[in-house]
Amino acid sequence: MKRQNLRTFAAVTAALGIAALALAGCPKPEPDDGNHSQTPPQNQTPAAADYDIGNLSQTAGNVTAVTVTPKQGKSAGAVTVYYNGATALPSGNGAYAVTFDVAAASGWNTATGLNAGTLRISDAINSLDALAEYLSGKTANTATAPYYIALKIANESDFATLRATLNSAEGKYVCLDLSGSTVTSIPERAFWGTASPYGCATLAGITIPDSVTSIGSSAFRDCASLASVTIGNGVTSIGSSAFVDCTSLTSVSIPDTVTSIESAAFGGCTSLASVTIGSGVTSTNNANPFPNCTSLAAITVAAGNTAYTADNGILYTKDKTALVGYPAGKTGASFTIPDTVTSIVLNAFHSCTGLASVTIPASVTSIGGQAFRDCTGLASVTFQGAIAEAGFNSNAFYGLGDLRSKFYATDASNGTPGTYTTTAPVSDSSVWAKQ
Repeated sequence: MKRQNLRTFAAVTAALGIAALALAGCPKPEPDDGNHSQTPPQNQTPAAADYDIGNLSQTAGNVTAVTVTPKQGKSAGAVTVYYNGATALPSGNGAYAVTFDVAAASGWNTATGLNAGTLRISDAINSLDALAEYLSGKTANTATAPYYIALKIANESDFATLRATLNSAEGKYVCLDLSGSTVTSIPERAFWGTASPYGCATLAGITIPDSVTSIGSSAFRDCASLASVTIGNGVTSIGSSAFVDCTSLTSVSIPDTVTSIESAAFGGCTSLASVTIGSGVTSTNNANPFPNCTSLAAITVAAGNTAYTADNGILYTKDKTALVGYPAGKTGASFTIPDTVTSIVLNAFHSCTGLASVTIPASVTSIGGQAFRDCTGLASVTFQGAIAEAGFNSNAFYGLGDLRSKFYATDASNGTPGTYTTTAPVSDSSVWAKQ
């Protein structure tokens, strides 16, 4: 009887509670049907970065399919690979754009046209004598349709012969894959001679082997047709002017193994539009590695780099006390240097012709040589503080008139802060005046 009374009391209490909610304007609670399922997650769409790509560099006569392998946790949908838009595996010498499609899989959508890179099929050449014979039997071609050659180099001294062989095969452009070589360095001036023609005009591409640890100064200087460079994962240093005036080079990725990039390593690469600096770089020798790269609008630095950073595409030391490189192709007519900066390094703003005005904060104590060289649009410079004469390189505004002498006209030791102007286009004969 007591149990029955308790059940009756509970029922009455629940009814009164619901009635009270109704009087208060609250909706009646829905009965719990025990189904607590949530909306299923949306399917993901595969991206090219989800896959490891292999077999992009091969030799003729032994070509196998490019491999596309999903990384852990990514779509396992069936993959279809295309070479220049066709599924048939090519076999002839040349370069082939590789894309792939991914079929739908559990939790994953389909994806089409993902970029896997370029398959390069090279003819294997075993000696420099064989290379000379090979080229003698070839017809003239173009830099955009070069002969792909896999060549093994055993000694640094071979590079002089290699350069001479290529220069003697006039009008026959080549992409060299040296990945089977055992050399440990690309020597200074490897492809840049001491007499005309200085640069190697027919070198259209180069793959540097992992055995190489250093690329010497001026190694590829003035190789005007060099459009493709793959830097091996053993390289730790890139010398000064190593790729200077390689005017066909469009992109470069510095691997994480590289720790130093010397002054103007890629200077004058006027087609260079994409630069990625790896996590290992700790030194640029207090200089801009990319001066006069007029197509370069931004520099990218790997997130793990502890020495350098890029802010809005501008290269700084990690603590932003030194401005290392302002891309010459960057848009924007005016720029105020952050007040964390104390040093503007050698060639920092070289050939920034679109820059019309710059503000240099009082924190700056040194301006390196040719820091603003050939900034022919720069007609207004504001110095917010004094700069000791010894810290202001005499060629900092090389080719831009008498700005430096006007800055020190009143105070020869520290200069006079203020805004100085002239008329664009600015040249060596330009006259500046303090406002």
